[in-house]
Amino acid sequence: MVSMDAIQNSISWVFSNTVPFVVLLGLLIFVHELGHFLVAKYFKVRVEVFSMGFGKKLFQYKYGDTVYCLSLIPLGGYIKLFGDDPRVEISPELKKISFLHKPLGQRIAVVLAGPLMNFFFAIFLFAAVGLLGEHSLYPFLGDIDPKSSAFEAGFRSGDKVVRVNAKEVLAWKQFNDIIEGNAGNELRVEVARASGENSLVQIKPELKESRDLLSLRSKVGTVDGLTNLSQSSAIGVPNNNSPAFSLGLRSHDIFTHINGKEVTNWREVSAAFEQGLSGAEIEFSLDRYPQSLENPEHLKFKWSVTRNTNVSTFGIEPGELYLFRVVEGSPAEKAGIKANDRLSAINSVKVLRWMDILGLVKSYQEGQPPIKVSLLRNGEPLDFLVTPLSSELPGAQGQQEKRYTIGISPTPMLDSVPNFFWLKTPSLGAAVVYGWEQSILWTQTTFLVFAKIFQAKISPRNIGGIISIHQAAKKTYDFGISLFVKMMGILSINLFVMNLLPIPVLDGGHLFFYLIEAIKGTPVSLRKMEIATQVGLFILVGLMVFALFNDLSLVFKLNW
Repeated sequence: MVSMDAIQNSISWVFSNTVPFVVLLGLLIFVHELGHFLVAKYFKVRVEVFSMGFGKKLFQYKYGDTVYCLSLIPLGGYIKLFGDDPRVEISPELKKISFLHKPLGQRIAVVLAGPLMNFFFAIFLFAAVGLLGEHSLYPFLGDIDPKSSAFEAGFRSGDKVVRVNAKEVLAWKQFNDIIEGNAGNELRVEVARASGENSLVQIKPELKESRDLLSLRSKVGTVDGLTNLSQSSAIGVPNNNSPAFSLGLRSHDIFTHINGKEVTNWREVSAAFEQGLSGAEIEFSLDRYPQSLENPEHLKFKWSVTRNTNVSTFGIEPGELYLFRVVEGSPAEKAGIKANDRLSAINSVKVLRWMDILGLVKSYQEGQPPIKVSLLRNGEPLDFLVTPLSSELPGAQGQQEKRYTIGISPTPMLDSVPNFFWLKTPSLGAAVVYGWEQSILWTQTTFLVFAKIFQAKISPRNIGGIISIHQAAKKTYDFGISLFVKMMGILSINLFVMNLLPIPVLDGGHLFFYLIEAIKGTPVSLRKMEIATQVGLFILVGLMVFALFNDLSLVFKLNW
């Protein structure tokens, strides 16, 4: 007999995996077709069918001249307009409700209404996100390199940006956008120090090439060394004879609390230990991850301090250079390198951050001698010769890159960022402005992505299909309604842009024919339209198959 718990779990599974996808796709399709429908009705065009889905009709209801229905295949929708087939003769008395017998401007309006409805719906959705609020990063600075321009200007690790040119800054993205958009301009940045004092820092961002392929600017303002990333609270235990090791701590453990206070980066860990006095007891909590990086073990420890202490006397240091995993059968494993080894140099070049290691290994060239990897194992210095292997790996934007690797991976959490907070727009008017700005931004970004794909600067493997949409719907819904609504807004903009592409069978293809008609003064010939439609259908089906293949490649971890 099936238990009630099993039934409830099944219902919950179906709901969480199906309902978000149905709501997401269904609303976007409905809004699109509603645009066509309303404008057609406004110009007195008879709408014969309004269908959600394709194929066999599962449910239908006729009201007036229109049959409203739900169809079997829920991957789109359509409206059927009376008189939209040029091969069918229309009697003179019915031409007034026939689509193809309407003036060119009205036909353009009917076709354009669907994509525009998606654009305006996106404004509404993004405005809703503004009112609901979304997660944003506090404008805290991370670890500022003492040798950087940011440090020379006066920024310090842990500073909080309060204002720029007397304008309040609420989130890191806001501050970053100001920096990127003000190359060559003097900026007065007010920061709050960790000590509680406020200080004024003057900077002039330098104009440099943007490293973000999705940036709308080819060049942006930057300040060398300015970052919100900090070394994480993951630790390394360099010596098995240390108090930390004896207590039970191990490399890659991640501190979460010290004496009841939350810690998120190495600066906070170090400062907390500096406050430990002789004769006191330090309590700390940490997470320990298994090899799968899932379900961390939550541990608690107490240490009785016998003398003034710091992280060094306790026996811990930042865990960034400690190897979390060495891939089986990799060049590193074959050379004798093991998990928990601490890297110190590559080809005698001292490494301080994980990015140093990546850069030095990636610079290897075919035919060169093996690289020398220097490390510490329980405090003992060791050297190994390793020959990197060439691998095809996804780049930052999904494009395949040929890179040399040796088969090592770092501690699970390299960097930490400031805590998130819930940022809302202050009023309905501000939310509408936010909705408009986000819609314009995502429209520009979507066009840019298409252009970069055609330029081969972004891999076509980023093109996703119905499985990707399903996964995005579920994941964003699980994270909260605000992120789900934002994803819906982004997809609505994608539909707006996609349907404007001049591909026959899409709205953009019809608009292209009407543009030719406006220039020539006569409609495109039926034969040419039929050929173009067949080509467009072939392209569209090809794109759908390609997107599905990409989806399946991700699901089954295929490489091509």
